[in-house]
Amino acid sequence: MEEIRREVCPVCGSLRDTSAANPYDCPVCGLENAYVRLFAGESSRALRRRQEKEAAHRLIRTRIGQYAGALAYDGSAAALIDPQTHRLTVTGNDGSVREQENVRQVSAGGRTTVTLFLDGSVSVSGGGGYGEEEAERFSGIRHVLAGPNCVYAVTEDGTVLTAGSPADPSVRTWTDVQSLACGAYHVIGLRRDGTVRIAGQLLDEEVCRAVEGWRNVTAIAAASDCSLGLHADGTVSFAGRSGDMRREAIFWQDVAAIAADSSYAVGLTKDGRVLLAGSCAPFLDMGRARAREWTDVVAIACGRSGIAALTAALTIRRTGAAAHS
Repeated sequence: MEEIRREVCPVCGSLRDTSAANPYDCPVCGLENAYVRLFAGESSRALRRRQEKEAAHRLIRTRIGQYAGALAYDGSAAALIDPQTHRLTVTGNDGSVREQENVRQVSAGGRTTVTLFLDGSVSVSGGGGYGEEEAERFSGIRHVLAGPNCVYAVTEDGTVLTAGSPADPSVRTWTDVQSLACGAYHVIGLRRDGTVRIAGQLLDEEVCRAVEGWRNVTAIAAASDCSLGLHADGTVSFAGRSGDMRREAIFWQDVAAIAADSSYAVGLTKDGRVLLAGSCAPFLDMGRARAREWTDVVAIACGRSGIAALTAALTIRRTGAAAHS
């Protein structure tokens, strides 16, 4: 059997570290002898293909956990936070790139982008003239949300602050909140015990009862007129208008992350596939339906009728109106 050493892992693309205690196995995806190309019989090649497939699945599962919440998309630019260095990289659909250090989270919604730093401070850009910039006075923040005409923030103790015109001022009375999501006229909050709060305008009582009846929720998403909750068992709950095709998300299984826009509920399975529920006129879709063909994905995000995804190779795919143009 002949072997040739190589410098790049065939599964994840990691470079070989010749100074490592074991310079042959990949430390990122766990592929044994990743930096050795073996030439042997067909049975050995078949075994190698299985090993590479298993390593690829391990890499996807690992990076789904690492990059949870690290991707944001507003239709014109994708923002990605490196979970190790906390460096934010914003890549525009036009190819422009900018970076920022010490970032914990970024949220883009409407005309506003909110950046949360490791020290709990907040930076606001854009805005609709409703006082969103007042969020820069906040401190001790652990989560931010850019909503229509308002910036929402969750403090380290789980209370909610707002700057601008919130969908419902009562959100400021919520406690034990972990994260927030919103549509045009409502806000939902995931509490630390896995339950969900909802407040807003023109809400149907049945919708409110449904959302506040959810249990064991690990993540939430919302769009203009719907709310979604991801449960610990990988299933999804939906609340919204009767007849809304996004409701089909309730049939999903093994889901690791969720997102939503005005036409689609978007899910990421634990093996890296993208799921879509919803419908849209072809002339308005702008390629979003193609997202269901994506595989090897580790993070998803929606914004302004667009969908973005981070692949296991840490490249960003995007589709939608702005990306299509």
